[in-house]
Amino acid sequence: KYMEEFFGENADRYRYMHLVDSFNFLPYGTIVDAFQHEVYANPDLTPAERNAVWKKLEETFRPYLSTDGIPYICEGTRWQYQQHIFESPFYYIDYCLAQTAALQFLFAMQDNYQDAFKRYCNLAKQGGTKPFSELLEEAGLNSPFKEGALSKLAERVAALEAKLEL
Repeated sequence: KYMEEFFGENADRYRYMHLVDSFNFLPYGTIVDAFQHEVYANPDLTPAERNAVWKKLEETFRPYLSTDGIPYICEGTRWQYQQHIFESPFYYIDYCLAQTAALQFLFAMQDNYQDAFKRYCNLAKQGGTKPFSELLEEAGLNSPFKEGALSKLAERVAALEAKLEL
């Protein structure tokens, strides 16, 4: 709610771009995790086969992107840029899970800022003490693992995006 303090008349532009970037991150983060699962399950994949796995995941999770004209990337090599794959395997999915909670808090704060902020602070205090799904439940958030949770979130994001679109 303080974006005007930082961005002045460009506050809604910032909100729009931040919302779009935040939501668009979810498919990419999912690709990173799915790629790692495939590579660890099949350690004998050749470099070309690994590239093919990445390319297929990109086509599945982000069919709206085109890599045409970017030779190295259109060959499915984008995964080589992602240092988490090498340095912190299977950590990227945590970013996706946290992002779904953050987006839900965004909408909760629009509905009742004080209540949502209180629930957020309580969640933050308990971080690491309970399983993620239990923390979400106590915070009144939907688990992204439950059927339909991401669809509901996507609907809210789309509605806010349309409202903020410049």
